[in-house]
Amino acid sequence: MGETKTMRCDACRHWGNEVTHVELGFMLRECNAVPMLWDATEYKRADDEDPCSYGRVLLDEYKNTMAFVQDGSDYKALVYTKPEFFCANFEPATEA
Repeated sequence: MGETKTMRCDACRHWGNEVTHVELGFMLRECNAVPMLWDATEYKRADDEDPCSYGRVLLDEYKNTMAFVQDGSDYKALVYTKPEFFCANFEPATEA
C-alpha cells in the first residue's frame, strides 16, 4: 500500500498541462503517457497475400505503450487525471 502512495500522478513525469479550459473545483492535468490511437498507428496492408486486407497497424515507437485514447472523430482525445490517481505508466518526475 505504501508504494501506491508514491506512484501518484502528482509525482509522475507524465503528468502534463493543467486543465484550464473549463472551471473546475479541483485540479486535473493531462496524462502524456497515453497517446491517441490514431497517432500511434498507420493504415496499411495487414496481409501481403490479400490485397483487400487493410487495417490500422501499431507503429514501432508505440510497441510498449499499454493504453491509448480515441474519440469519435480521431481529432483529439486526452486522459485527464486527479493528483491522487496512479497507474502502471508511472515514472518519477525529476526535480528541477
